[in-house]
Amino acid sequence: MVLTPNSSSHEKLVHGLKVLLAKNFIDNLREETQKGRLKKASQGYFIGQVPYGYKKLNPRKTIIDEQKAPFVIRAFELYGSGLSLEHVRNQLYDEGFIYQPAHNKISKGQLGKLLQNINYVGVLKFKNVIYEGQHPPIVSQEIFDKAQSSFRKDNKPLYRDNHNFVFAGMMTCAECGCAIIAEIKKGKYIYYHCTGGKGKCSQKSKYISEEKLEKQFDEAVKTVNLAQVHIEYIKQGLKECLKDKKEFSEELRENLQAEYKRIENRLDKLLVGYCDGTISTQLYNEKSIAWNKTLEEINIKLDALRVANQKYYDEGVKIIETLKNAYWLYKQQPNEEKRKFLNYLLSNCTLNGEKVGYDYNLPFSYFVNFDSCRKKYACRDSNAGPSA
Repeated sequence: MVLTPNSSSHEKLVHGLKVLLAKNFIDNLREETQKGRLKKASQGYFIGQVPYGYKKLNPRKTIIDEQKAPFVIRAFELYGSGLSLEHVRNQLYDEGFIYQPAHNKISKGQLGKLLQNINYVGVLKFKNVIYEGQHPPIVSQEIFDKAQSSFRKDNKPLYRDNHNFVFAGMMTCAECGCAIIAEIKKGKYIYYHCTGGKGKCSQKSKYISEEKLEKQFDEAVKTVNLAQVHIEYIKQGLKECLKDKKEFSEELRENLQAEYKRIENRLDKLLVGYCDGTISTQLYNEKSIAWNKTLEEINIKLDALRVANQKYYDEGVKIIETLKNAYWLYKQQPNEEKRKFLNYLLSNCTLNGEKVGYDYNLPFSYFVNFDSCRKKYACRDSNAGPSA
């Protein structure tokens, strides 16, 4: 589609919707693929490469590498005894422990990551969540904890609060970029201000009441409003985009299924070669592990594609319902849900004195005050959103 300054509002609206839905479909596909990997991790199996000191026999079987594990054990023992990272890496080398053939000494950065890897106690950490692992531990919990106590505790937050403030965590200071936090004054009045955590900031001493913030965010939500004619355009755009989505999905599915069949054929030939004695046991194990991992990834992507297709339809309905009832939906929610709604609607929220700044997320950046912004949209990139 080619847009010009003379393009109608209908054309711009439909184009914006198609761009949005295509992006959301790909994002959902990526998200569902990650969920598939998460499912595997939750069962205790490593995703991809295993930590130093382990080796993977197949996608669901990880054992201790008897050659590398002693390096890991000794590293934890030395660091837990109070030595610095620099002293530990040197001591390991002096004792004859070789990290890698090409790098005899481990770097301080790699050593630090190794010593903080909780997977070594037999659990599996994925996306900051810890699951019971299917692999054996290399070090005990006691040795691991002793090593962790040797690390300094940095970057503690300056402020903490246990209250469920409506706009907590939503804004940053327009002057210094620090977080905007809330405080209760005189036992009942809620005010927001900059933490000033990066040093001197004139905004730190400027307070704004929650009531004033609420009025500004209310206006931001009220602005998201479409006439019925525009909603009909959106429905038309959904229908037009559906054909492209179906073609893309089918092509992607066929490619994945063809790749799956190719890998299966390779595994068949690999087994025949092993049985005939033309392929060594080592080569068979290496290729078998790699290709079975690929098959597992393809299955995850096929499952993700099915879910993403459903989400495509749900997203279109969600957009229409939000545009029709945004303010009503927002005002009916408790604080936590209001915050989620605003984060769905807005991004880059800042506070400058008593003035809130923000951008509208896609697709709402296409639709906000659409009729009054026709000329403005004709000159802007299709991914840009108007600043409030």
